[in-house]
Amino acid sequence: MAASASAKVVGRDIGLGVPAPSRGCDDRHCPFHGHLTVRGNVFDGEVIRAAMQKTVVVRRELTRQETKFERLLRVSHQYAVHSPPCLNVKVGDAVRIAECRPIAKTVAFVVVAVTKAAIAEAPLTLPTAKPEEVPVELSARPVKDKKTRTKPKAEAPTKAPKRA
Repeated sequence: MAASASAKVVGRDIGLGVPAPSRGCDDRHCPFHGHLTVRGNVFDGEVIRAAMQKTVVVRRELTRQETKFERLLRVSHQYAVHSPPCLNVKVGDAVRIAECRPIAKTVAFVVVAVTKAAIAEAPLTLPTAKPEEVPVELSARPVKDKKTRTKPKAEAPTKAPKRA
């Protein structure tokens, strides 16, 4: 029986209660479609960098009680995490990561779910205008046309009279 293109891609259950992604992938380090098993710690964090291939950096914010001064400290940890292509993780997403076997020197976690997608913001555009289009009262200094501009004349140095 041949699978059609409209058939739903089903991933395996990884045992954490997170649903399998609707997209499929051919990544061997994907916990849903590959051979990677997850075990140990499960954390929530925010993606702060996604410049590497299939790897993102996730920051985890914590508060700790300092016993000596009786205050709360804000502590953050950063983890290099493998990101399967089927989850389509971007900067600003809130994700759930799970511990796995070491994949690389610094990568021992994998993204298993995107809990909250980042809000796509429109890029900031600054108004641009030529100096001639800016009203004189708004400009830092008045702008003259090229025809009316004149170069200051170089003055000849004056010689002081010699004393005898």
